Amino acid sequence: MNTTPNLGVFQNTTSHALISVLSMALLLCSNAVFGQAGSKDAQKFQEIGEETREAIVEARGQFESTVGIYNSIVSAEGDNPEKAYKDLTKATEKSEKLWANASKSFDKMQKQGDKLFSSWQKDVDAFGSEQMKQVGIQRLEFAQTRNQQMLDGMGAAEEAYQPFISSLKDQEMFMARDLSPAAIEALQPLAEELNGTAAELLAGIDAILNQEEEVVEEADEGEPAEAAEIEAG
Repeated sequence: MNTTPNLGVFQNTTSHALISVLSMALLLCSNAVFGQAGSKDAQKFQEIGEETREAIVEARGQFESTVGIYNSIVSAEGDNPEKAYKDLTKATEKSEKLWANASKSFDKMQKQGDKLFSSWQKDVDAFGSEQMKQVGIQRLEFAQTRNQQMLDGMGAAEEAYQPFISSLKDQEMFMARDLSPAAIEALQPLAEELNGTAAELLAGIDAILNQEEEVVEEADEGEPAEAAEIEAG
């Protein structure tokens, strides 16, 4: 009997996802995007960004642990599936709580971001110099674009998380009644699907990595290329 699902997609994504979480941390609090946080709104945004980073990293670690326990069951690696099942239910519950905390923190950060951009727009509108106003607009739009890309990445991760956690909990209910070899064999198609969804979840975070690299490059240059062109003109 073959009880080894194809877990390669999830396992190959693990190291990249961890890097991406840390990259998100840099992007959330990046001075390249939001400067040195001279305003109270910017300072508050960066503070919430740090809290969000910590929440996502914690949830990410628990998420990986939960998938690992699940895979040990469906791959029939352990000699005590009953204990592994109990560990899985506890891990799943903790994953839900930590992800909910991360999502709540992210929503809080988004609201503070809206407040920041609103006050920033007022400052730009108040510039007397048209050239200075154009530079300010470019910086504001740059920050708004980066922020939206970050929101889109989190949204993609959230969309992948929901079917993942739903399938996981369904399979847990199934396991509660039957952990026999035949039952585990019957779960193999669902196991591959679940690991694929897990990989999609991590990919939603991976998208942040490319954005962070662009931010670092622009930070090395001192400002976005668009703003530099305006000042040169």
